[in-house]
Amino acid sequence: MYHQKEGESRWFCQYHPQSLRYEIYFRRKCDGVLRFGEITEFVQVEEGDDVAPMIRLQQEEAQQLMDTLWDAGLRPVGAAGSAGQLSAVESHLADMRKIVFESFFPAFNEENHGKH
Repeated sequence: MYHQKEGESRWFCQYHPQSLRYEIYFRRKCDGVLRFGEITEFVQVEEGDDVAPMIRLQQEEAQQLMDTLWDAGLRPVGAAGSAGQLSAVESHLADMRKIVFESFFPAFNEENHGKH
């Protein structure tokens, strides 16, 4: 069922609409044995304490996690930045069109938008 190469790590995510929750899994094949990551424990720390990361990922593993979340329907808030950038370009183009039509085609502007 789990076809995975030795040393290979894999993330996968499942969305459950009835509970509105995502389930994230991490598995790795080591020494011929398939292993799944489990939830980590929350430990109490004091301000300023050194804390180990919950998980360390290589770039390929981090990319795979992002891809599996994307495939499950999650989008980064920053993705709106891409849409926002497109919106800004479209707005700029609309302004440029207005400037061009007002500067080079004043008769068109008066006919379609009235005199200012």
